[in-house]
Parts: sequence; C-alpha cells; structure tokens
Amino acid sequence: MKFNISLIIFKKNIVKILIGIVLFLVGVYYALSTNVVLFNKSSGTKQKTDITSLVNSTYIHFIYIGSSGCGYCNNPNTEEMIKYIKKYFLYIAHSHNLKYLTTGISTDIISRNGIKFLNKTGYYDEIISGGSWFNLGTNNYIWKALPGKAETPQILITLIKYHVMGGVENISNINRKEKVLKRIVGMYNIESFYKKIESNMKKQIILNHKLLSKIDKKKNKL
Repeated sequence: MKFNISLIIFKKNIVKILIGIVLFLVGVYYALSTNVVLFNKSSGTKQKTDITSLVNSTYIHFIYIGSSGCGYCNNPNTEEMIKYIKKYFLYIAHSHNLKYLTTGISTDIISRNGIKFLNKTGYYDEIISGGSWFNLGTNNYIWKALPGKAETPQILITLIKYHVMGGVENISNINRKEKVLKRIVGMYNIESFYKKIESNMKKQIILNHKLLSKIDKKKNKL
C-alpha cells in the first residue's frame, strides 16, 4: 500500500515538473517573439546604428511618415515596401561613404499606438509618435523647415551634414544643415519607386536616376 501511495505521489510530481517545463518554454518563446525595437524580427539580430560622432558627419536620412489609422499604411505590401526601400538607402549611403539615419514618424494621437505601428516596418534610430499632425516630426518635415504634403504613407529622403563651426569640437559648436533629396507621397507612388529599385537591384545595377547625382552635388554644397 505504501509503495502504491509513493508511486502516485511520484507520478503527480512528474506531471507538475513537466507542466512547469512547458510553461517555462512558452514564456521563453513569447519573450523572443515579442522583441523590442532594437532587434530585427526577420533576422533576430541586433540592429547597428551609424550614429557615432556628429563631428564632420554626413548622413542620408530616411524618414517614414504614417499612421495606424491609415488603411494604405497598414497594407502588408506597403509595410514590406517600406522595409525594402529603407534597406536600399542604407546600401546607397554606405556605397557613397555616407552614414545612415532613419526616423519613423507617426501621426497617431496616442503615442503607444504609433510606436506599435512603426515597429511593423523595422528598426528606426528615432521614433516620433503622438500629437497627431502637430508633433515635432510633422512640424519639421510637413509644415515648417522642409514643407510637403500632409498625406500618408510618405517617404522623405534628405541629406544632413554636421560640421564644426569653429573652436572646441563639442555639441554646442556643431552646425546642422539638411536638404531634401526626394519625397514620395502615397502608396502607389511608393509602389512605383519600389518596383523600379527592386528590378535594378535584382540585376545588380545601382539605380541610375537624378537622386544619385543629387547626393553627390548636395554633399559638396552642404
């Protein structure tokens, strides 16, 4: 009788242990699958950034403006195109010996909704979300400094140069200049641009259009 009781207790403990192992593995899987912004879900690797020293640095700046409430922005095809175009300009920046900076701007009213939305299109060095069309991102890239159409989805490619104005090389002596290279507004225009660069990249041809000549010209003028 004692042997049977011990066996029953042993079996119950084994079941508890197995349930604990399963719950632990489920927790590990959940933690890995719901990764933070600094990791790329598709590759599982930590993202690198080109932001090191601002002194005498020139960046190609990729800016994506969208919203969780915009149907065109939430089209899965749009999300994949944004990822591809973002990688394309990383390639262009490095092939021109330039650094690369990415900014995601959401016009959501509630910031956490915008952050969740932007995370669908991968890593960004900077995220601006909340405040609808009146946040600092749209203020700079739609209304004031570099004005454009108030529409989503939208991609803006700029060239930024940071240089020391004189004296000690510290943040207070660094001047920043930014010029627009290209603005692509609307899903269909984004799709057209995506198809063009995808076709050329498959043929291992760097897209030879006005944008590339603009990079070289404006890099020298900034």
